[in-house]
Amino acid sequence: MTPKTLPSALLLFASIALLTACGGSSGGSDNAGGAADLAPAKAPGASFYYSTAAGAPVIHVVNQGTGAAPASTLTVVFSTFSGDVVNEFPVPALAPGEMSPPIVAPLPVGSSSTQVRMTVDSRSEIAESDETNNEDSETLLI
Repeated sequence: MTPKTLPSALLLFASIALLTACGGSSGGSDNAGGAADLAPAKAPGASFYYSTAAGAPVIHVVNQGTGAAPASTLTVVFSTFSGDVVNEFPVPALAPGEMSPPIVAPLPVGSSSTQVRMTVDSRSEIAESDETNNEDSETLLI
């Protein structure tokens, strides 16, 4: 009796079905270490985002998750009496537990009192283990 071979298309279909059933992927990047969890963070040891030395808020982004986070975007919104001023800043890829370099968000010209809101992964491009901690805010009295 001679063994029968399966057509290659059937083997491919069976392989994809098996990968799908096991939660695998047939391509792309797989984050086997877990999911990223980005959050805004104050400078180490700081009580506020605003830094008198910088004359502006200084924001870090920390990856609190167990998986790597690709590069993302931090959006900083200053709500002033004149309206909202929106700034976007690039955030580098972060390993689990890693904190970004400081991001200094310049204050709008002529503002004396303003609310600042920081949103990490503001374009919702990263699947995170916790999407509820992506935003923080602070009132600045200058």
